Amino acid sequence: MEFRLKSHLQNRLQSVNPSKKPSDIESERSYGTVSTAHQKSADSSSSLTSSFCKKTHKHRSKTNIICRTWAGFTYFSKNLNSNNISNAYVSGMKEDLNDVGNEYQTFTTMWTIGYVLSQIPSQLICTRVRPSLWCPTWELIWVIVTFATSAVKTPHQLYACRFLVGFAEGTFYPAVHTILGGWYTKRELGKRAPIFFASAFVGSMFSGYLQAALYTGMDGTGGLAGWRWLFIFDGVITFPMALWGLDIPPLW
Repeated sequence: MEFRLKSHLQNRLQSVNPSKKPSDIESERSYGTVSTAHQKSADSSSSLTSSFCKKTHKHRSKTNIICRTWAGFTYFSKNLNSNNISNAYVSGMKEDLNDVGNEYQTFTTMWTIGYVLSQIPSQLICTRVRPSLWCPTWELIWVIVTFATSAVKTPHQLYACRFLVGFAEGTFYPAVHTILGGWYTKRELGKRAPIFFASAFVGSMFSGYLQAALYTGMDGTGGLAGWRWLFIFDGVITFPMALWGLDIPPLW
């Protein structure tokens, strides 16, 4: 019965187009099936590409926010802390610590040594540990050491604090540029990187005004000299940035 039905259908098709053979008809059917499969595959690929583009755009938008807010404010606070040592030195630190000779140069040198030593190991670790976790963690460390700086009694204690602060801060700048370089093209990076870098100069500019205000308004408050309050305020400003960094969703 099935054979008769198949033969009847083939005869009807041949009556419509007698020039076509049954084998040609079967080939057209097979080609139509393959074409349909290819069309479905193309539609699926187009859907996946569209979904990927939307996710990429979403991640890039979040990275823009991080670059212009968290990274900028953190770099601002880092340079605020780096420059405050000179303001504190001329605002009573020298006398309180009995600094003599070239000890001020040693303070800045210890910071530089720590800053340089941490950069290469930090970059190697950043390839294995999420920067969104790595950077804020070191930021918390430099906050703790900054608070400790306000309590130093001798130059040697300050040497240790400056080295540790420099070591912690050295992890931040190269890690942020690694993140930016991974998400943006050369042209886009040329616009984002200056925004991030400009925050450093704002921190340097703000440092002098902050020290002048604290020296006149907070000197002697709580039994602490004005220069000690300067480092306390540095830590207070940076601490929320570290918590904010830990709360940012992992984008990388």
